[in-house]
Amino acid sequence: MSVFFIVADHKVLGPFTGIELREAALAGVLSSDCMIGGTPRGPWHSAGTVGLFNDQKVPQPHPPGVVVPLFDVQGLPGAFQGPFKLRELIGFASRGLLPLDSQYRAVGTESWGLVSNLRIIAVCVSGDLVLVDPDGRICLRTRGVAAGADANRWSVEHRPPGALAKPVERSGATPVRERNEIAQYGDVGESEQAVSENNEVETELTRSLRQSLVLDPKVRKQSQDRPANCAFPYGVSMRRAAIVTGVVTSLLLLAFVVPTLLRQWNDRTMDHDALIGQWIHATDPDQPRFGISFDAGGHCVIFNANGASWTGSFDWPQRGGQWMSGAGIPGLKTKIDESEPEHQLALIQPSDGYIKLSGFVKDPPMIDGHHVRDLFVRRIGDQLMLGYLTSVEITDSEKRMTAAWVSTRRFATAQPTDILAQLKSIPERSTASNSPEPYRSAPVLADAIAAVSNQSASLSENDADGSPAYSATVNGSFLLKLLGVPDEARRLYPFEAPKVPLGESFEGSQLVRYRDVTLMLSPSGEIQYVRVGGLPANKNVSG
Repeated sequence: MSVFFIVADHKVLGPFTGIELREAALAGVLSSDCMIGGTPRGPWHSAGTVGLFNDQKVPQPHPPGVVVPLFDVQGLPGAFQGPFKLRELIGFASRGLLPLDSQYRAVGTESWGLVSNLRIIAVCVSGDLVLVDPDGRICLRTRGVAAGADANRWSVEHRPPGALAKPVERSGATPVRERNEIAQYGDVGESEQAVSENNEVETELTRSLRQSLVLDPKVRKQSQDRPANCAFPYGVSMRRAAIVTGVVTSLLLLAFVVPTLLRQWNDRTMDHDALIGQWIHATDPDQPRFGISFDAGGHCVIFNANGASWTGSFDWPQRGGQWMSGAGIPGLKTKIDESEPEHQLALIQPSDGYIKLSGFVKDPPMIDGHHVRDLFVRRIGDQLMLGYLTSVEITDSEKRMTAAWVSTRRFATAQPTDILAQLKSIPERSTASNSPEPYRSAPVLADAIAAVSNQSASLSENDADGSPAYSATVNGSFLLKLLGVPDEARRLYPFEAPKVPLGESFEGSQLVRYRDVTLMLSPSGEIQYVRVGGLPANKNVSG
């Protein structure tokens, strides 16, 4: 595979593959005037002459048949982790929006690695490849950290409008070796030894470049509104033709701006203690749809009366600095997420808290029917407002973020000492004669609890601490209203499902635990099973 090097600010960067160079051009960090060579010492050729750009200096797509890998990324805020194209990751890094401790993996593979291991990403994070505005002025340069330093300590340097990129030698000139610094992000290997000054090597290099970067002659030409005489060694202006494209705009704002705004949020003013406690859905106090609890140790439980619940952890991300200017596209607004019909839209304020949820592998938790990975939190009187990001609007002076908010109220009722006695004392309302078979066959909740408490002989011999149960009164909403948020609420794993003679399905059921009392609820929130003392032995479970 052919490798190439880039001259930038009297540094030689590389080696890079042809795919990486084209992705860098499409990402906007490689201009048509950038110098490219096949070895760290040249000879050098303009990127506009080797097939990366057309006559109008517009980056060209990959030739037909070239497979460009997609990547999943861990470490970006929000509910978005890919798949991303390499050009999108390059865009993140060049804008200072890709945390150095983020991990990536190619779609279809299992192994994860640090994004800084990608050479083209490393040079963007280090600030060796920069972005310039349509007039050719540096609009922002990232500042990375040396290997072994704190990966979270990164910043963005904003250059004044008059700061121009430094020129480099044009094609045909020999770079001054004493001033060239070979910035290698990986072992150059044989490429370092393949140095030659004769025309034969130059001809072979040109042919190699063109073969690697060959274009489809039928590719449609695109217009560009960039000055034709703009010549800079690295970086490329953010093309208006790409900006007005809906897909590119959405990607930029969704993947670039949102993580920045979340990470560069102003210092918090909401006290941590204001979040601790149990909070119940406040829209309908008689039939709450969900509850959420936070404790001082970072433990979090989300109990949805219907659907999937979740138990995990939360933390307050480290935040500092003011709003970052110049990282977005002024005058644009994009929608990040759809809001639920009953959730209210309102601007996010600097005083709002911001928390991240963790402890899930695949599907993020749900709050009132909406998937969330992080939350904005706001106290209003005795209520706690929970918000998830829905849109971002960027102006010349500020970034305005809008969230969909749902209100909760503090659950102040003391939990009863004897949960079983409390559940057993609930009067059961009668059910219709056409109730489903499990309702007619399984004992009502009170009888099931009595059987469990007394270890009745009517219970299964292999499951003496649990019993099937049903209730026309007690469901997920009733439990929230009576007992608050449980100590644990999550989906029921297949191996935890009890064996019942009726063969009732526990697919999609959730496990809800109040102290030593465990209830299993159907996806619609109906009681299916009650157990005391935890899960049964392995011989008593199915799956």
